[in-house]
Amino acid sequence: MNILRRDLLVGGGALCLASQVKVFAQTAAPLRERVYADKAPASLTSYKRAVGAMLALDAKDGRNWFRQALIHVLDCPHDNWWFLPWHRGYLLNFENICRELSGDDAFRLPYWDWTESPSVPLAFFDDELNPGNARFTEGYVRFREGAEDMLKSWWTGLTTEQLSQLSVRPTPLTDVDSILAELDSHFYSGNGARDPSKDAPDLADDAKANVKLAYIEGALSVGKFDQFSSYKTNTHHDQGHQGTLESGPHGMVHYRTGGFMGAFLSPVDPIFWLHHANLDRLWDVWTRKQANANSAILPDKADIDAFKNEPFLFFHGKDGAPLAKRCGDSLDLNGLGYAYEPGSAESVAAAPVAPPANLTNVLFALNVGADLRSGFEASGAITGLSEALSVVGDDSSSELFTRITLTPPSDAKDVSVRVYINCPYLSKFTPVDDPHYVGTISFFSAMHRSQHHSNEVTVLLPLGVALKALGEQKELPRSAIKVQLIPIAENPSQTVDGMLQSVTVEVL
Repeated sequence: MNILRRDLLVGGGALCLASQVKVFAQTAAPLRERVYADKAPASLTSYKRAVGAMLALDAKDGRNWFRQALIHVLDCPHDNWWFLPWHRGYLLNFENICRELSGDDAFRLPYWDWTESPSVPLAFFDDELNPGNARFTEGYVRFREGAEDMLKSWWTGLTTEQLSQLSVRPTPLTDVDSILAELDSHFYSGNGARDPSKDAPDLADDAKANVKLAYIEGALSVGKFDQFSSYKTNTHHDQGHQGTLESGPHGMVHYRTGGFMGAFLSPVDPIFWLHHANLDRLWDVWTRKQANANSAILPDKADIDAFKNEPFLFFHGKDGAPLAKRCGDSLDLNGLGYAYEPGSAESVAAAPVAPPANLTNVLFALNVGADLRSGFEASGAITGLSEALSVVGDDSSSELFTRITLTPPSDAKDVSVRVYINCPYLSKFTPVDDPHYVGTISFFSAMHRSQHHSNEVTVLLPLGVALKALGEQKELPRSAIKVQLIPIAENPSQTVDGMLQSVTVEVL
């Protein structure tokens, strides 16, 4: 075990708030409305109309439903700090297309508040909002008939920079055949298009635990952009470490919604866009929380120019024409023409600001190297934490987190890893409402990496919910935290061959 100290967020290394982007309280901009359970705002009628129009478009039209999903296959970043700004730009261009094709000039993309109700909204089991509907299969057949010729023509028009980006994707796309193979391998139809059904719309219990309010508040409590949004890499096609938002709610909602949502063709499911709109809303909540504390909201001065200038080269405009953007185009919500109807965790943005504990940004790390086998515990115990544990329940803004690095199973599609701390009776049957439970790790991004990318996954999970629960039962650890992992395979006969590489406990 070793102990490292890292620079605090305050001071000369971090950009002042005013020099990054202007942040104000939510303005009178048109609202993206909240959707959950049976709450279905009028915007869903326009959304359904737009989806139907996009499904009917020719493959040559950049607004075609599957062309829009293809952008995600070609260009989406995960496990790095362009995760949130890229998806914000993606949603904004999609929203503009929906406004154009729906004929509703006031349309704004709604968001799915899965914390308020962790179930697929009922409206998304009907007609054009249900990816199992025959219109999606019929639309894909039409799209696929014209896709090869369209892609060959499109490929010849790519710039050197676009070709270079495609060649270093987690799954490299080096020609038209590789793109078609990627599309076909992730297409689902009928009941396979999504796991929850109209009769059973709820997400699984482990996903519910990863989106409950206390967990989201813990994810929002971090004080640096990379801790929240995911970590620095050289480009948006490289792999780094996941921040709190990507580690918890993002991946588990994808995984437990299943079907299209479990793979990189996830935008075929109309619920994808509302899922990411909620993540975008939570980014706005975190940004306003930081502004309220007069703290930095973007990367440090040394990195900000490269961060803002990162090119996003595969979007389409509202007319379907190619549209190149940069990260900096997606950072100022006030200039993008929308705001959010307040939803879960909104109070975090205006909560009184407490100072951090003296131990903030102290890291306790342990290399483990234990095999991950389905149903069996892999763990690492970190000692000497008595001072770090003193922040639990104090008046500071600091929280404890665990950073876990693991090698995913070679077949990770239907495998997740549950995380507990200090559980003396842990087994694969220990429920997620147990007080020792921390969260669940999914492998949404890891399933799309080639051998030239690292096959390790690093996540950042808040420990606050579990520590509070243990404190209420007078079981709060005194000086040691044992981080325990239990792999769960949906198929009991599946071989799980991953490895727990390292764990940390950090005060952030």
